[in-house]
Amino acid sequence: MLYIIKEPNKPTRFKATEATIKELNSFKSTLANSKTLNFQFLSAEYFESVFNEASKKWTYSNKRKTQSAFVLQIIHRELRSAFLSLQGIADLPFYQRCAETNGKRYISQRATIEAEKPQIEVQATLKNGVYNLNCIIQINNQWYNLDDFEQLGALLRLNNKWYVASSNEIQLFNKLSEINQKEFRHDAKLFLENVIVPIEQTHKVNRTNCFPIEEIHVEPQKAVYLSEISGQFLTLNPQFSYDGFTVEGEFHPYKMFNIKGKEYKVVRNETVEKTFSKHLQSLHPNFAKQFNNSYFLSFADAKKKDWFLKVYHQLLDEECNILGMEFMQHFRFSEHPIETESKLLKTEGVLLFFSMKVSFGKEKVALKDLRKALLSNSSHVLLKDSSLGVLTDEWKTKYGTLIKHGKLKNNEIEIPQWIVFANKDLVQENVGLKQISQNWWGKWQKWQEEEKCFPEPKKLKATLRPYQQKGYEWLVLLSEIQAGACLADDMGLGKTLQTISFLAHLQEQKTDAHFLIVCPSSLIYNWKQEIEKFAPHLSTYIHHGSQRNLEDFFSEEAQVLITGYATLRNDIEQFSAVMWDALVLDESHYIKNLQAKTTKAIYQLHSKTKVALSGTPILNNTFDLYSQINFLLPDFLGGQEFFRNEYANPIDKQGNKEKIEVLSKLTAPFILRRTKKQVATDLPPKTESIMWCTMSQEQQDAYEYIKVRIRDSIFLQIKNEGFSGSKMGILAGITKLKQICDSPQLVQDAEIGTAKSVKMERLLNELENNLQGNKVLVFSQFNSMLKILAEEMNERNINHFHLSGETPIEKRAEMIEEFQSEQNHTTIFLLSLKAGNAGITLTAADYVFLLDPWWNTAIEQQAIDRTHRIGQDKHVFAYKMICKNTIEEKIIQLQSKKQFVSDELIKEEDGFVKQLSEEDIAFLLE
Repeated sequence: MLYIIKEPNKPTRFKATEATIKELNSFKSTLANSKTLNFQFLSAEYFESVFNEASKKWTYSNKRKTQSAFVLQIIHRELRSAFLSLQGIADLPFYQRCAETNGKRYISQRATIEAEKPQIEVQATLKNGVYNLNCIIQINNQWYNLDDFEQLGALLRLNNKWYVASSNEIQLFNKLSEINQKEFRHDAKLFLENVIVPIEQTHKVNRTNCFPIEEIHVEPQKAVYLSEISGQFLTLNPQFSYDGFTVEGEFHPYKMFNIKGKEYKVVRNETVEKTFSKHLQSLHPNFAKQFNNSYFLSFADAKKKDWFLKVYHQLLDEECNILGMEFMQHFRFSEHPIETESKLLKTEGVLLFFSMKVSFGKEKVALKDLRKALLSNSSHVLLKDSSLGVLTDEWKTKYGTLIKHGKLKNNEIEIPQWIVFANKDLVQENVGLKQISQNWWGKWQKWQEEEKCFPEPKKLKATLRPYQQKGYEWLVLLSEIQAGACLADDMGLGKTLQTISFLAHLQEQKTDAHFLIVCPSSLIYNWKQEIEKFAPHLSTYIHHGSQRNLEDFFSEEAQVLITGYATLRNDIEQFSAVMWDALVLDESHYIKNLQAKTTKAIYQLHSKTKVALSGTPILNNTFDLYSQINFLLPDFLGGQEFFRNEYANPIDKQGNKEKIEVLSKLTAPFILRRTKKQVATDLPPKTESIMWCTMSQEQQDAYEYIKVRIRDSIFLQIKNEGFSGSKMGILAGITKLKQICDSPQLVQDAEIGTAKSVKMERLLNELENNLQGNKVLVFSQFNSMLKILAEEMNERNINHFHLSGETPIEKRAEMIEEFQSEQNHTTIFLLSLKAGNAGITLTAADYVFLLDPWWNTAIEQQAIDRTHRIGQDKHVFAYKMICKNTIEEKIIQLQSKKQFVSDELIKEEDGFVKQLSEEDIAFLLE
């Protein structure tokens, strides 16, 4: 920068010297925007210091450049910075002093430092077989050659205008000066790779005229690229490979590629690309609203029902490449499908021994590892390469139960033969199941197709209804393969008759057979009467009372021994010493508790054939089923803990429908349940309704008083002992509230000063005024309530029967027989819900009253079905008596709200009490 001083008195003459920092700063103060300027960058001293510093740096550099080139590069960089600081300053005049074209003299003229950035473009040319690169510059929409400018590093001068180029352009200018000296300018390939490609990293090179673009016209190869988002979502991106060039995303007619300097134009196939993208979109409902040419799905949805594995192999079958699997960290599946080889090795009694080999590609998976995965409800097993082998739904259906229930030893599985009933594919693959003959399978198939398999026993004194014939044949079929059976028909469909028919069939096969029937003591004489009625040729013996002697049964050459559960438990040593030809457990839910003494005694019995009868095999929860089925089919359902974790808890606590389906399929061949609606279409209708009762003010006050005390007590106990530790207190409190709804007399409390019971008033009014001449059953869970009712009926001279747990067995049979008699004029039967809900036929009645709601709706149905069963010819009316605005009304609401899915298994009970939560308790007591 020059400092110009005009000579005094000689305005046309001046003296020019290099400007010092001091002189520049004195001038700087005259400028309006002087604060933004740093004039030291324009001084000779500054550039002298830059030169000296750059020279030192070169000394310590790798000396790839000469010292002159190294220093000049740094000076140009600093010079560029200085000029950038001067761009666009309007009140700072600039002048340039340049040599004339002839070089004879210098002229000074006004100049400007332009703020406009030059647009640089590189052009490749081919002339006489030699390739060159030329640089053209656009300024104000006008193009110039680089030669039109004077170049000083990053500074470009065009006449009196100065432009500042970028650092990249400085490098470009340097490269261009070097390139045009290279030998490979005669070789197109080398020129592309060594010249054009490096420059194109920073600048566009126009080379169409000398390097023609190659167009690609081929059918694309379809592919899907898999990736993950946030470790939670799986993405599927459709891709298309055109002769090795991959395109994706929104469709455009073509896409350009540059490979080592050579340009390719890929012409895309719109029909193929859009058709495939639509196909991908159709693979999952969640994709329908995703239109960005990329589809995503949560890991959970991708794994559900083996969606991903199915789609994976479907796409492979459609010749679509799957890419990206190796880069996924959280969602990485083996590309190999599961392969299984199974073979029946041998049979021992009712046991089957299989060999099984499972592999993914070349890797074999141990059965114990598969079991761990299955028991943890996983659909994957970890392989040695850290990928996941997928256990498909089809594979789990076919082999899952086998592996989970069987005893494993290396590659062998030991299972009871009955498990194969739930697996037709396994049966078909292993036709050598010798102990279950093809003849038997033929009869089993015939039975399922509603064809008659066995005639009725010749000496049977009854004509079986079609569904009873089927039940009888089913018992016979299962006995032929030593399988136990649970007949779980609805109340009143003739389970007793079907069983007697089965025993008569066995007696035809073996005339000296001995049968044992175990039942509640209240049903002992009922069984005796039914056998004498339908199969009088089968002699019976009742083992009951203080004078009982098992030797008498054999000495009298009787064939059917009938005893109660309690008696059998006491005499189990005698009973367990006998090999019975058939064992019948009536009301088999009596052995639902594995730890009970009665259950342990039953498990000690030995019999060739076992039959369980129960309208409600499951009373409270799914685990009730375990003890009964395990007795009928030992080891069929695995160990206790296995069954509890695999089925009972998921079903009862989570309502797991998949577990219900598996258990139902597994047990279905051995549990036969028909409802009256299904098979007894000739039964008269049954009408069930609620009889709402509004308590008097005195009874309502008593109820509210007790409710407040119970509620405070219960929630204090929950606070101190926790919810699980308060169950007994909760049930006791709820029971007391139900009692006061029946009658305040049931609650011993000095503060209650009324004995009025709206239910007693409503019931007695119906009996005295509306139901004279009709036979009526009245049930209550509280025997004390029935006693109060009986006393009131005695005072009113209303004849009635009263059956409870205290009623002797012989007396029960007499009352039932008399009530059923047409000559009988005692039309009212009071029954406790537990004592009168099983094995009793009271078809003479056509009205049923339930005084209080029972948690177990199935037991309520059993009570009603004492009269609504085969033999009933009248319309049956059943009434639940419920007090408004009380816990009874809320119980009804909860029963409806908490309908449990276990109906789909075999039961009608929802384990109601055990399903109550703390919120439910608050609802009941609010």
